[in-house]
Amino acid sequence: MQIENMEESKNERGLDRRTARTLKQLVEALCDLSREKPVYRITVAELSARADVSRGTFYLHFCDIDDMYDKLEKFVLKNIDSYFNDYLEAFDDDAYDRFIFDTVKHIENDKKLFRMLFSMNSFRERIAVYLNRFYLEVWAKFLGREITSEKWDYLIRYHTSGMLSDIEKWLDDETKTKEDLIEIIFMLDESLDHMIEKNCL
Repeated sequence: MQIENMEESKNERGLDRRTARTLKQLVEALCDLSREKPVYRITVAELSARADVSRGTFYLHFCDIDDMYDKLEKFVLKNIDSYFNDYLEAFDDDAYDRFIFDTVKHIENDKKLFRMLFSMNSFRERIAVYLNRFYLEVWAKFLGREITSEKWDYLIRYHTSGMLSDIEKWLDDETKTKEDLIEIIFMLDESLDHMIEKNCL
């Protein structure tokens, strides 16, 4: 994910290399510091020092730490929304398996970033909304119709909550590979399939 592009450019050529590098340094520093203390306790002074940029440079891009985190989270969620939509538009029999493999690989490639994001309730709540919608549309495409059972919402919330908790645990466990996480997700999916077939169809 091109985090250095999280700030929209005022010109069509995009951010210059220096600005892109500065944003990348700030994001990496925020991720590193979030392992030491909650994001809301990180100061601009210590973030700037960790990123090796001046506080004045920080304020060229953000009002404060909350503003930086908010922009970062919105940028990531916007990319995730586009990502989900791409899979749904190109849906076929193998699309879901590809989605899981590609998603886990994507998370692994930006592990520090997602470790920080998953520590935040706001991100977990928002990504759960995306996943709930994604699963509903996947099942609708699979069945050729929408699921209207009142139990659906409860089952999918239970499923996505468990999946997000397992991803968060995996992000903190350096001994587990992406293959381990994929196996766990498919186990959860198998359980969800059984519950939906038994209670919602």
